[in-house]
Amino acid sequence: MYIPEWEIENAIVWNPALVEISGRLEKLSFIENQKYLKNTGRYIDILFKSDDKLVIVEVKCIYIDEPAIIFDQVLEYKKELSSELGVPKEKIVCSLVSPMGFSEEVLSLCNNLGIFTKKLDENEIICSTPKNKPKVKSNILPDHIKSDLKIDNKFMKILRKRNSNFSNLKFTNESSKNKEIINEIESIKKLKNDGIHDELAKKRIGEIFTEISKNAPIRAHEVNTNSDGRLVDNYDKWFWLFYSVMDRRSNAANFVKAKEALEKKDLFNPYKIIKLIGEKDEKTAINRIASILENSRFPLMRDSTMGDLAFPRSIVEAAKFISKYDYDFERLYAHHIDNSNGDPYTAYKTLRKDLEESIYGVGPRISSQFIRGMVLKGSWNLPLTDDKLLEMCKFNIRFASKMRLGLIENESTYYSDLGRFAEEYLGGNRAIISHVLWYVRKRYCDKKIMCDECKLAGYCGYFLKTLQDEPVKKDLSWFVS
Repeated sequence: MYIPEWEIENAIVWNPALVEISGRLEKLSFIENQKYLKNTGRYIDILFKSDDKLVIVEVKCIYIDEPAIIFDQVLEYKKELSSELGVPKEKIVCSLVSPMGFSEEVLSLCNNLGIFTKKLDENEIICSTPKNKPKVKSNILPDHIKSDLKIDNKFMKILRKRNSNFSNLKFTNESSKNKEIINEIESIKKLKNDGIHDELAKKRIGEIFTEISKNAPIRAHEVNTNSDGRLVDNYDKWFWLFYSVMDRRSNAANFVKAKEALEKKDLFNPYKIIKLIGEKDEKTAINRIASILENSRFPLMRDSTMGDLAFPRSIVEAAKFISKYDYDFERLYAHHIDNSNGDPYTAYKTLRKDLEESIYGVGPRISSQFIRGMVLKGSWNLPLTDDKLLEMCKFNIRFASKMRLGLIENESTYYSDLGRFAEEYLGGNRAIISHVLWYVRKRYCDKKIMCDECKLAGYCGYFLKTLQDEPVKKDLSWFVS
């Protein structure tokens, strides 16, 4: 399972035993993570103390097979830290860790250079939690409920996240109100102890997923805006097709840049692209688009078939595709519904086939993305019950797993677990799941974690782990004095 480096770092800070090696690297005491090196502006992932030595821990989330990581990072950090603190190099130990392991070449080099290596256990990373939880009493619940359930401040924070009204309620001994609270608390205990949700939590998660999907955009450059992503007219829908067919090995900012560059040259509208083909030929249109994109510093993707012309060919073929339906996306939809005798399930399949056979570079993932957007944010009415709409990728696996929302047991049960969740709590709609997993990651849980703003935090394994004391940065004066 993919685990980002920052999350591995947190786990190690919380539980240094993850990187300890019996008889060789023990009794680690945390000093600082993301230690800034003033002379070079670089950062050490984690700095520990072990007896009278400093320990640099370099964290990677990938399989390590590049010696450059050793020479350009680990050993350079050791040299820079020694210089900055005036500490002999002999007093600094280095460790290189990753859950994905190392090549034989890297292991051999590290062994010869005295660098410790350790392949981290994924389950230990996932289960790692902060230590020294503060015991803070809460005055929000009635005494008889607190005594019966041993409620602490941690549970109350999760209760508030699950229902923002809890903090304002004046609880009484009324049985119905007490039962509601007790059910919530038992639900939280299930998540805390087993890493999975009970039926109450799953139902609430389904409701929140539906709400988020309704109000969230589908294009990454709109994530931090107030846009709800609605596809209102044929211009919006053409941009969504344009965006989707280019959504491979690039990012949303580049798609916007490409659109703006083509608009300046009056060649974004699919009608204008087809007009150029008519006046010249398709090859000229592809090369013209490639030239415009390249001059705007758009990063042209290379592939083995088309070289630098992969994206331009996709754009031209997307224009040819929609031109068959008079540049009208409603006519495209109606065509497939009519040809399927009104059966939306058949229309869904023929639409996918049409997209994948007509446009270069469009496969199951891109056709799924485009149709998902046209139904969730446009006017199409098609069933979204196909497992292909769940879009299995390393990010969605992580956010659906116990590391976050606890909706799947493990990677191998991704489709079955999420399919069952969709059937039971979302009317079978798989597209909502992939949309929300993507949006929550981009909006609230990317490089900057914003649990306070995330509506799913009360059901998240990571939020549960963070409701404890963070390690305190220690002073290095003891070492350099």
